[in-house]
Amino acid sequence: MPEEQVPASTAPSQSPQPETSDGRSGHDGSSGSESPATAQLVMTRRRVRRTPNFGIFMITGGFIGFLAGAIIASRGEDATGYSDRTGIALIGVLMAAFGVLIATIVALVMEKLLNRD
Repeated sequence: MPEEQVPASTAPSQSPQPETSDGRSGHDGSSGSESPATAQLVMTRRRVRRTPNFGIFMITGGFIGFLAGAIIASRGEDATGYSDRTGIALIGVLMAAFGVLIATIVALVMEKLLNRD
């Protein structure tokens, strides 16, 4: 993860706790025996990686695909040799797989767009 060194004077006020030049936290409860001239504060700004939750996208896509397939199958004409439930299940599962595929592609595109440098 890339880190950017930021001088303490330009860092935002809601940033993580500052570290001294020797790696210790600036608010560790020390007695303050070090002089301010020897303890230099270094603020690091870390980039937050924003990615979509792929599992949630895939589950949602499958659910929406199944619902769409069930609606399509229930509105269509009955097939000879298949019951209504079988037709709904078959078309629903096929559309669920298609929905998972589309949702995964959307999540990949979102990840690419959100993590541009």
